[in-house]
Amino acid sequence: MSEFSFWDRVKQRMGIYRAPKVDVEDEIYEIPDDPDLLVAVRNLKKHFLVAGGGIVFNRTPIFLKAVDGISFNVRKGETVGIVGESGCGKSTAARAILLLLEPTSGHVFFRNENEEMIDLISLDKKELREMRRQMQIVFQDPSASLNPRMTAFDIISEPLLIHDVASGDELKIRTIELMEKVGLMIHHAFRFPHEFSGGQKQRVGIARALALNPRFVILDEPVSALDVSVRAAVLMLLRDLQREFNLAYIFIAHDLSVIRMISDIVCVMYLGRLVEVGTVEEVFEDMRHPYTRALISAIPIPDPTVKPERIFLEGDPPSPVAPPPGCNFHPRCPIATSICTQEEPPRIQISPTHFVECHHVTTK
Repeated sequence: MSEFSFWDRVKQRMGIYRAPKVDVEDEIYEIPDDPDLLVAVRNLKKHFLVAGGGIVFNRTPIFLKAVDGISFNVRKGETVGIVGESGCGKSTAARAILLLLEPTSGHVFFRNENEEMIDLISLDKKELREMRRQMQIVFQDPSASLNPRMTAFDIISEPLLIHDVASGDELKIRTIELMEKVGLMIHHAFRFPHEFSGGQKQRVGIARALALNPRFVILDEPVSALDVSVRAAVLMLLRDLQREFNLAYIFIAHDLSVIRMISDIVCVMYLGRLVEVGTVEEVFEDMRHPYTRALISAIPIPDPTVKPERIFLEGDPPSPVAPPPGCNFHPRCPIATSICTQEEPPRIQISPTHFVECHHVTTK
């Protein structure tokens, strides 16, 4: 008999099914006693139903495991970079953390204005709406994320109107101040998105994200669609705004050089899991996972006389619909052994801030 009830299958077909949460006593659920801790993600999962689950024929459902149990912390004023190949689940994780996508299971704890750690997933719609003022996102494609029928002024001021924060002259003043903060001019206020360059569009998106004075911002590949020269200017702007407003960032990218420049903590993601987490120095100078070593070996070196040892991975990443047994990385891993094909890798702590999921933790 199937473990899914009739109504579970109805919800699956409607796309609103949430797997039951299981309280497991495990160290990854512990929240550090740190007043600077702002966000704590614990065993977060997001699975999509892609086949099966039929109500009539009682077929076994098949899930795409986009995010499959990730855990990390974000401290106040800190930037956590998430890096990995395309399709590894970075953007899905970002949306699940903000509950733009409903997580399948797990916990996302956020420190509210009363300095209490609240599980966002347990909040009702009204409570979550209030918390959203403190959490914002900047999307990858500035052209697609801006309403083409709204002016820059309307786009930036919209959050202030929705949350009834400002109106009238105060609305105009705050909107112009936000534009100036991100390097836009007053005469840009009544331009439409198609009248801006790519960098200017992203500045409009950043100003919109800052409108409600958030404490936490997710940056989903905010510079990947920009030219190199514009990219540097936007990154400098993000760093300046972080210092000024003490913002905490999650910065998602596939460019390791950008991650190294802007991040304090680096999370390396592969097929829905975080295979290595550590400070920038630990991940780039003392990498322990073979996947991390392969990614870092691909970073171009500006000195043409230096020929770094490049690590090439065979094949493509497996499908998250049918991940391999044991360690997800074992079909491409140069050091895999029989245990890697049978058992999931343990989470090994190298230092207080450095974690690796691997059966064979390597040295540099």
